[in-house]
Amino acid sequence: MPAEAGVRPTSDRVREAIASALHAKNRIEGRRMLDLFSGSGAMGLEILSRGGAHVLAVDRNRKLTQSLQRTAESLGVGTRLTTLNLDLFRLDRAIARLKTVPGPWNLIFMDPPYDDLHRVEALPSALAAHALVTADATFVCEHRTKDSIDLGPALQITDTYRYGDTTVTMAALSETKT
Repeated sequence: MPAEAGVRPTSDRVREAIASALHAKNRIEGRRMLDLFSGSGAMGLEILSRGGAHVLAVDRNRKLTQSLQRTAESLGVGTRLTTLNLDLFRLDRAIARLKTVPGPWNLIFMDPPYDDLHRVEALPSALAAHALVTADATFVCEHRTKDSIDLGPALQITDTYRYGDTTVTMAALSETKT
């Protein structure tokens, strides 16, 4: 993967811990993952290596998505990974574009730039409102431990894991928003 300014790959320790937690909850095998702010794509590749069915890796950096696709092909999982160049901060345009991609998705991983966490808090509700996720979807958001996160009324936080300065928040659709 090329080194890109501003890219903060999920550490090996955190990536493995997330995947282990998801595996323990039976939330990987056969799942279709929407990897938002995919960056290097390491999390999506981890999910594929553990039995995920398909990953749509979304990032606005074309160099990263092209490199990720080449990496997936070299690992023999190229047909199970699709990349999409998209600015997720432009929510209306992002939702319109995501609606053109075969879905829905049942594992959503969000790892936005830490300083922009507040800019993506509406994203999970928008995905749910536009039926881009399944009723049993699991949402995972990586963020700085010092930052609080509001995933909106569509989601209910189910688990929180802390790894030093990094926190991983897991959530599911609220009962009132199916």
